[in-house]
Amino acid sequence: MRERLALLDRTALLAASGRLDETDRAEAQSVAHKLSGNLGMFGYGDAGSVAGKIEEILKVPTPQTLLHLATLARELRAILAPHL
Repeated sequence: MRERLALLDRTALLAASGRLDETDRAEAQSVAHKLSGNLGMFGYGDAGSVAGKIEEILKVPTPQTLLHLATLARELRAILAPHL
């Protein structure tokens, strides 16, 4: 879980700096997709919802939506912090 969250943090930093490439975007989208499903399945609906928002942004990223990744990554980490 920590590794997946770290990957989403790195992706948000890359996006904010304009250096997010297709490989990193696709990997982060896959991680967000898996987190969304797994977290929801194990009763962490709020965290699953945030991961789903990250996934949606990474499916069809725009400069405007990519700016929200850092906020969502922090929100996801905050929700999960008591469980890490």
